[in-house]
Amino acid sequence: MGSLSRRSFLLGAGVAGAGMIGGGLAACAPASPSANAAHAPEGLAESGNGEPAFLQIAPIDEAAITETIDADVVVIGMGLAGTAAFRAAAEEGLTVVGVEKTEGVCGRSSDFAYFNTEKAREIGIKDVDVPELVNELMREMNHRADARILTTWARHAGEALDWYVEPYEGFMFVSGWDTAPTDEAQVFGINGDYYVGGTPPYDMYDPKRDHERTYSATLEFNPDGHLPVLQANYETAVKSGNATAYFGCAGRQLMVENGRVIGAIIEDMKEGTYRKVHASKGVILATGGYSFNDDMIGHYLPWVAGELSAYKRAHAHLDVKGNPVDQGEGIVMGHGAGAKIEGGPHCALAHSILGSLGVNAHLQLNAEGERYINEDLTIDHFSVAVMNQPKNTIYQIFDATYADTAARAQSGIGTFHQVPEKTIESIDEWTAAKGETVEELVANLGVSDKVASKMVASIARYNELCEKGVDEDFGKCPDRLFPVSTPPFYAVRFSPEEAAEGRAALRMLTTMSGLVTDPNANCLDENDDPIPGLYAVGNVQGGRFVISYPCTVAGASHSMALTYGYLTGKHMAEL
Repeated sequence: MGSLSRRSFLLGAGVAGAGMIGGGLAACAPASPSANAAHAPEGLAESGNGEPAFLQIAPIDEAAITETIDADVVVIGMGLAGTAAFRAAAEEGLTVVGVEKTEGVCGRSSDFAYFNTEKAREIGIKDVDVPELVNELMREMNHRADARILTTWARHAGEALDWYVEPYEGFMFVSGWDTAPTDEAQVFGINGDYYVGGTPPYDMYDPKRDHERTYSATLEFNPDGHLPVLQANYETAVKSGNATAYFGCAGRQLMVENGRVIGAIIEDMKEGTYRKVHASKGVILATGGYSFNDDMIGHYLPWVAGELSAYKRAHAHLDVKGNPVDQGEGIVMGHGAGAKIEGGPHCALAHSILGSLGVNAHLQLNAEGERYINEDLTIDHFSVAVMNQPKNTIYQIFDATYADTAARAQSGIGTFHQVPEKTIESIDEWTAAKGETVEELVANLGVSDKVASKMVASIARYNELCEKGVDEDFGKCPDRLFPVSTPPFYAVRFSPEEAAEGRAALRMLTTMSGLVTDPNANCLDENDDPIPGLYAVGNVQGGRFVISYPCTVAGASHSMALTYGYLTGKHMAEL
């Protein structure tokens, strides 16, 4: 395991004031994790203080509190960030109580930013210059993020992932499919460069040519994601003898005494009872985002709320009552204890792909038949752009050479990909129209005569620019000016209707803004002073991403959640 100077991570803590947020809890017995699950709180009336209703916390009847527990650390939320904090604190010898609304630990997706370790280098992931990466991310987010938080993450990201995979027996770092485990159930991590047969996209980017910078510094968990590794981390923590988790239970309030958070009140969701959990070191909020809370989306994400019906809210974990998690409880609890909420608009991971070819540099026209953008985009920018087009509809136009050109085009997460043979064979199934001439292609799309005329003219203009080798209209890289000139010609249509059918989903994965913290994940109050005993990691932590999640390096969100869970769990031992 890589070394970590906990003293260097510990940047100091101030004292903040907040009143006693009383409470208590009831019985949610320790449980063994199994499947995933979640909850949707009922709305509360306005308190009269001008705050949104969703920030109000209902009082808890002291008579409903059935038990009081003592621990060093309470971790509320047992997803990636929470489970990492749970294990890290336990390994430091602290007594840890984990609280989770579902029936087990929750994990999703597979990509983790991974760089600057010997294991990363062995599988072909190049070192990343940390200040360079942080500066690129800050530029992408208009310098509204906290560079200190990003820097702390980037310095420890590789170390944290190496630590994370340790409990999973036989974990392999793989540089190519030929070295994959023979056991099909064995989880392994592969360098994302396998998409291009070992040619790193990093080397294909020229800052003087390309308008977006990406880093090929990603480990992808296979075959089905990292949940088995997450489970192994949970079990390692429990085996230490220092950690206990309560599943089917939800954090409802924080307890504050003399300006310090001293514990939490949790609810047994099946029994409707409560218990108090005292935490001598503090509480770590790891409750995730609020992608299933429409009120919070409307307040903090107006650019998503206005088109919410067009998004498919993906990866829903369900609580023990069968309701989606990601309700923003961590933000609400932290606010109730005096923590400052990051200013809006917040960040949403609201991305999409464009059919079987993904987001790439082929010609794109909007519903009016007009070219509307430099098509050489990463998935985050494409997703925002398409929602600003008439009828939220666009067409991707390409010709018979697409298998070759797509292999040279930027994909949705900033890497490159080859077109699978099965995709080539089934082209008539996943395209909207085909034609031996451009005119026939457009006619087969079924658009109006006016739009059809514009489409034909737009394609002709684009081919003219391809011939010149200079995109005079939108400035696309000459290497990705792919003409529409070799029949047959094809079109993929993307619209919210298609997304609803699941053909090319415009996905709302999660939100990624929350409570303002310092680089130690210590929550700050409205005066920007640390609140003793209160920490936020994962998607409840602010300062990381702004407005839209950038794809500068794939898996940065997972990596940041893991890294800050790992660091914060260790940090608690220094308090």
